[in-house]
Amino acid sequence: EACEGSLERLETDWIDLYQLHAVPHEWAMPATMETFEALRQEGKVRWYGISINDRAAIDSLRALGPVDVLQIGYNLLERDADALLHWAKAQEIGTLIRVPLAKGWLSGNYHGPNAKRLTKEDGRYERFNRPQSVDALKKLPQFDFIVKPGRTMAQAAVRFVLDHPGVSCVIAGAKTGAQIEENVAVCDVASLSDEELKRAFEIADTITTPGWIG
Repeated sequence: EACEGSLERLETDWIDLYQLHAVPHEWAMPATMETFEALRQEGKVRWYGISINDRAAIDSLRALGPVDVLQIGYNLLERDADALLHWAKAQEIGTLIRVPLAKGWLSGNYHGPNAKRLTKEDGRYERFNRPQSVDALKKLPQFDFIVKPGRTMAQAAVRFVLDHPGVSCVIAGAKTGAQIEENVAVCDVASLSDEELKRAFEIADTITTPGWIG
């Protein structure tokens, strides 16, 4: 039903990549994978996968059928998926990376004299205002060293993710045309040097995130 609705709204006969964004209960996994494959056989989807960082759940699903692509949460502050990304590459599974900017923390917009202030209507408000989050936000200016002429903080953060050998593509959100142009330009910005990475990791390891990947 969900797939048929998507096809109708997109005004197309097929969807290139169809992904599940919540791990089904164990009892529902066989039906889920059977439905994915049925949709492929019907020509309605070409590839399918799941958005998850849980290797055990991935293994359970792969025992029932192929998983073409994984959507994985990974960014400079939350690097627990490093081994999973290397594994996916070895298994020839494509990867899409979500929250590369840690819900905006690595955008450069939430510290400094012109820092944005979230309103209570923003879905991130509660997490941003937890005591540990407030403390972590105070440490973000330490990342300013990765900003260089021709490379913004957001671009450096996305470049870091793209440089991982297990990453196929990054989902970098944008609300304005300028942000789209900034994202596209990441293809041409300089990668972080080994020295910059070492320093960035040392800072990141002192920061307790709100658990964006979760």
